Amino acid sequence: MSTRRILPFALACLAWASCQTDAPKPATLTEEQLEAREDSLEYAEARAKQAKITAFVVPDAETGAVHSPHADDDAADDMAIWVNAADAEKSLIIGTNKTGGVVVFDLQGAEKAFYPTGRINNIDVMYGFGLGKQQVDLVGCTNRSDQSIDLFQLNPTNGTLSDIAAGTLKIDTNLVKDVYGFLFYHSKKPYLFVSGKNGTVQQFEMPNTRQ
Repeated sequence: MSTRRILPFALACLAWASCQTDAPKPATLTEEQLEAREDSLEYAEARAKQAKITAFVVPDAETGAVHSPHADDDAADDMAIWVNAADAEKSLIIGTNKTGGVVVFDLQGAEKAFYPTGRINNIDVMYGFGLGKQQVDLVGCTNRSDQSIDLFQLNPTNGTLSDIAAGTLKIDTNLVKDVYGFLFYHSKKPYLFVSGKNGTVQQFEMPNTRQ
């Protein structure tokens, strides 16, 4: 290869290397920012697929936006339905706010209460749990703020939630990395399950104290 061909090639390489050196490095994103970006990409992908569907299911009602420090946060996440056995029209939607707590809505989507307990992710309902001399309905959820479980008693009269945990119900973070999923289960005994972002599931037996 002649010198005439080598020299321009070498100069081009030096110019490219200079551009790479001088270019500003992208800012390092926090875990929450990376998660928000991932959620946004998944949401955009879902909307693109939904746009191809010609038939749509139209809701009778829709909840309002949940409390969030930033208007564009994907804060509304999981939900559970509590069915009022005495009056189905007074059943409740109990949802999670990933940036702030638990939100209670009526069936028309109007917010009834907000409990700022932390970065709540997944939620579930258990009916007829034995607590002392009574049977109560429970609401349970995972709290990412302190890697714990929140447990509430639901008052069927007014739909309010009362924290019934004796203390902070911590998750074993050596097993479950960043607690996410949550559900109740009842066989011969009541249990709850939690899962982490690493795919590990931890099972807890719940003490049924009904006398």
